[in-house]
Amino acid sequence: MSNYKPQITDKQRRIIQELFRSRVGLTPYDISKRTGISWVTVKKHIEILNKKKIVKCPKITGSTKKICKLNFDLIYGRNKK
Repeated sequence: MSNYKPQITDKQRRIIQELFRSRVGLTPYDISKRTGISWVTVKKHIEILNKKKIVKCPKITGSTKKICKLNFDLIYGRNKK
């Protein structure tokens, strides 16, 4: 198992932790300020997490900004009826 590659990297884990702490969601810029990771890197990792459906990033109405939130349905195993 020397070629083991983790599914979630350290930076992605730090982004998930910040989103979990906020509970209401954060913009990628706010995440970068809180974690110390550059804005471009945060944006790249959020897109990866969005493809894995761990994070949801809907646009704010009346703006071009996105607010990212954790997908708690996936994390806690809740199914929508």
